[in-house]
Amino acid sequence: MKTKTEPESKISDKILEIIGISGIIVLITLPAAFYNSLPSEIPTHFGLTGKPDDFGGIAAIWMLPAIGVILYTGLTFLNLFLVKKGFTSKINTGVEPGQKKGVFGLLQFLKAVLAISFAYIEFGTIQTALGRADGLGVWFLLVFIILLTFGPVAFLIRGAK
Repeated sequence: MKTKTEPESKISDKILEIIGISGIIVLITLPAAFYNSLPSEIPTHFGLTGKPDDFGGIAAIWMLPAIGVILYTGLTFLNLFLVKKGFTSKINTGVEPGQKKGVFGLLQFLKAVLAISFAYIEFGTIQTALGRADGLGVWFLLVFIILLTFGPVAFLIRGAK
């Protein structure tokens, strides 16, 4: 049972969790599915235009899934223990329920955006390595920056209402 001070999950938070988990599954599945098809050298970094500007060994294909899983897990624990449980402590009695909802939604949003973005980068890396694409595309960085700039603000404002 939820306490009065524990933020309730909204349907949008649950949808974001499903999107985030789906992104992590894709992020892990892609390199596993394509590993044997990849050349010995793959893109490991993309420049501002979305074109690869550094290359490394095939084992680098597992770096982004490892980082993605660590970040996703860390943000999940942060949301669970700091936001949901931590805000109920006596130290944080001045925290308003709207602030709790806003921070909870913000972390859910960040998890989803990071998981989907990492999955897209992994897909782009694989497609580029296989010669099917020439990078991530020029719009990826712009869309990613906009999502990480304005998305969190929207979730904090939503929670304050």
